[in-house]
Amino acid sequence: MGEDSTANISDSKFEGNTINCTNTSVGTCGLGGAIRGSAGARLTIDSSEFTSNSVTTVSDKSSGGAIHIGESSSAQTSQLQITDSRFYGNAVSGAGLPGAHGGAISIDSCEWITISGSTIENNSVKASGARGFGGGIAVTHCETLSISESVIANNSNLVTTSEVGSYGGGVFVSDTTDTLIEKSTV
Repeated sequence: MGEDSTANISDSKFEGNTINCTNTSVGTCGLGGAIRGSAGARLTIDSSEFTSNSVTTVSDKSSGGAIHIGESSSAQTSQLQITDSRFYGNAVSGAGLPGAHGGAISIDSCEWITISGSTIENNSVKASGARGFGGGIAVTHCETLSISESVIANNSNLVTTSEVGSYGGGVFVSDTTDTLIEKSTV
């Protein structure tokens, strides 16, 4: 998805999509195994499934095994709405800085993200020589995060070196003004 674009996805399945970035000289190449939205993207997902999508990098940021939206240097204009959907077995593996983010979903610099009636389960982040953020979901630099009537369970965040940290097995939230999680299992 390009900058300031809009997409609506319903009753769809994204399965087995892979980014394997081994080029050490390229810029950011490991974003969004199934869907990548640039700054200002507006994405609505309803009654859909994201299974076994992955991102692997050797020297750069890896982010969003299933979905990555936004850019850390942009204004907070991206929007993501997820309803009655399932994210299962998605993975991010990275060896470069600034780290591995969001086994299923990563969103950076957004106006809002809303997740309702959805399941985010058995997703993973694995980082080597870098930090790991959010085995299920990583949300940074957003105005509002709202999660309701959802299950975020059995996600993992593994860092294989002792010099760096691992943050949020299920959900990682940073620099986000309002966070609401209600009637959910995390």
